[in-house]
Amino acid sequence: MKILVTGFTPFGGEQINPSWEAARRLPNRIGGAELIKHEIPTEFDASGAALHKLLTELRPDAVLCVGQYGGANCIRVERVAINLRDARIADNAGKQPTDEPVVPGGPDAYFATIPTREIVDALHEQEIVEAVEKVVRSGWYLHGQATERFERHYADFIGTRHCIGCGNGLDALTLIFRAYKELGVLHDGDEILVPANTFVASILSITENGLQPILVEPDYETLEIDERLIESHITDRTRALLLVHLYGRCAYTDEVAEQCLRHGLLLIEDNAQAHGCRYGNKRTGSLGNAAAHSFYPGKNLGAMGDAGAVTTNDDQLAQMVRALGNYGSSRKYVFDYVGRNSRLDEVQAALLDAKLKYLDEDNKRRQQIADRFYREIDNPCITLPGKRRWLNGEEDNVFHIFPILCAERDALQSYLKEKGVQTLIHYPIPSHRQRCYAEWGDLSLPVTERIHREELSLPCNQTMSDDETDLIIDLLNGFGRS
Repeated sequence: MKILVTGFTPFGGEQINPSWEAARRLPNRIGGAELIKHEIPTEFDASGAALHKLLTELRPDAVLCVGQYGGANCIRVERVAINLRDARIADNAGKQPTDEPVVPGGPDAYFATIPTREIVDALHEQEIVEAVEKVVRSGWYLHGQATERFERHYADFIGTRHCIGCGNGLDALTLIFRAYKELGVLHDGDEILVPANTFVASILSITENGLQPILVEPDYETLEIDERLIESHITDRTRALLLVHLYGRCAYTDEVAEQCLRHGLLLIEDNAQAHGCRYGNKRTGSLGNAAAHSFYPGKNLGAMGDAGAVTTNDDQLAQMVRALGNYGSSRKYVFDYVGRNSRLDEVQAALLDAKLKYLDEDNKRRQQIADRFYREIDNPCITLPGKRRWLNGEEDNVFHIFPILCAERDALQSYLKEKGVQTLIHYPIPSHRQRCYAEWGDLSLPVTERIHREELSLPCNQTMSDDETDLIIDLLNGFGRS
């Protein structure tokens, strides 16, 4: 039996497609049935045309549509798309399908729409729900016990004396630089070294504080800042290095630390993508003077919205960061600084605290998948950055993203999409080519620009099955060889 499994959300506009995310996690076989998975566009007309084309080409025995929404919207799409004798409508409230077929006649097949949550439950769902419900029942939603508890637990996890929750990762970075300015450590126009291929938020936090980013090329082998180039970028105005643990790989080395010490530079970590990563017996986020963390939902430790934190062992800095994130106030209605509103709310803190205990376990699963990618992907068209160092045990990596490099990146991405594998690009346009930094338009950063032309991010997370990993490896090894 051949079952076509689709996932679409029948509303127009650009949006995340949670239905397809649920559909693609189903196994490739259930009993004697083969499941063939295809994503469907979200727009009404495109959905109908795409599904009709699949039905014509594949001639499945059955169609299963995994969806979050039911009712009239689904009916409209189905009427356009399907010519099936036994098609029925099931709504999102769990009611029974209607007795009347959607469209009379057609091949012997059926169509069912079921809620996404009935297919895939969130990891650790029960604990998360209980933690959030506890906050809701408490009636205390800011500056409460849940935030205090998470800050304490996360500081212990990272290995620092302080953790200060804030609104998001960009705020965390911005507050660090702003705090150092208020403390008289940094001043307008001071230079901050930063990897040129980082996400734009790293650079925004510098320019927002009146500081000058100095873009340093990455190492093509690791995609992290090239430590061999740091020295040549240091001037008498250089005051800090923003070390980004990009993609989840630890960018810290003894040489980086030694250069910062020798030149009296602050070492600030952007740990947005490397929760739980280690350098020896310490974790990233505890290796420098201060570190910023993002808990965006897609991170290794993700919230249900935006959230962030600063970690540090510096008591004075911690106090300043906390005040600046609370309108510049350390006492109620007393404002010593021109601050901002950037707070971690109780719901996000409770959810993060519930998930924190599983972070090492989740990272271990990511590492298992990545290890297979490193060992089993074998295609001369594809470069695996960091492969040698990982296999030789020379670095740690928690694989927030598994990046590969390919000169035919766009063709490879299209090929994988046709086979049902979703990929992303991190990032398609480097910061020095963005319109917001038009003054850098003449900069020549060939390594950065090459990486941005070639990088493709493979699925690599703790929810993936061995079958899905097998499929990705097989597809990559077959690319360009037909």
